[in-house]
Amino acid sequence: MRHMRYIKISSIIFISIFTIINISFAQKNNNVIVFLSMYNRKQTLKKLIGTIREDIPDLQELDLPIMHIINKRRIIFKVFKGTRGDKRLIFCFAPNYIDVHGFIMLEQMLIDNFNVNLFIFFANSGAISDEAQIGDVYIPDVWYIHDEGMYTDRGFISRFEIEKMRGGNTSEHKIVRVLIEKIKKMNFSDMKKIIHIEGQKPRIIVGGVGVSGNSWIDSKKKREELYNIFDAKIVDTRSAGMIEVGNINKIPIVSIKSVIDFAGKESIEPGDSKKIAMPRFYEGLCNAYYVSLYIIDNLDKF
Repeated sequence: MRHMRYIKISSIIFISIFTIINISFAQKNNNVIVFLSMYNRKQTLKKLIGTIREDIPDLQELDLPIMHIINKRRIIFKVFKGTRGDKRLIFCFAPNYIDVHGFIMLEQMLIDNFNVNLFIFFANSGAISDEAQIGDVYIPDVWYIHDEGMYTDRGFISRFEIEKMRGGNTSEHKIVRVLIEKIKKMNFSDMKKIIHIEGQKPRIIVGGVGVSGNSWIDSKKKREELYNIFDAKIVDTRSAGMIEVGNINKIPIVSIKSVIDFAGKESIEPGDSKKIAMPRFYEGLCNAYYVSLYIIDNLDKF
């Protein structure tokens, strides 16, 4: 089946997860909103958890058998529970060096073992469109996988391009329409909390195209290709696959991404985009969280 490429087991870590998962997460009776995110350093995670606790005072880490197994492998996952009004929340954090297969396995694990009614993925991204500004928070309604396709003597052709040449439907991963329409109606200027980045108040932009792939983009040429082929606004590594898994499970999922670099536009030497992005990592992540929280606080109004 086509979707299985996103949820295959990519390491023994996730085999271990599934052998004990039913013991670890025996909580299917609770309807929950799951927040999934990623961190670059332990200090960033600690700071973010402190920020979240300001809004979710009863935030409590879950001491699960699964955590002890994973931690021995030096892959530090953290899972917390808390409430926001009458909403039951789960927060799960994973290190950003986990590959896309592992991250999507984590998503499926949470879906299998909690009665999830909404999934929110908040994290950072790179800008593809020149219209973007550092700090902007994007909520695309369509995602594509940019590095799935065919290698030929003329170079790489994306699946998206092949499908367009054949005149068929493209393999897009859409946010559930009802959910994205509610988000589009929200007045984000009412947000009480947002961090100014580089002296600018971030814009919250709903709609447009995001693209995902397995590699960090640090290339002016590739950045231009992604814009020209997909009309993409931002690029990340996980959202498209995560949204497909949510759609397969019939669970609404939205990806909320802060822009912290320009995917190679600023680079002079290889790796420069990472050096540029990392100092903005916490602020970007925090703003994506603030937008996520605003969305769940206002969903019931529409």
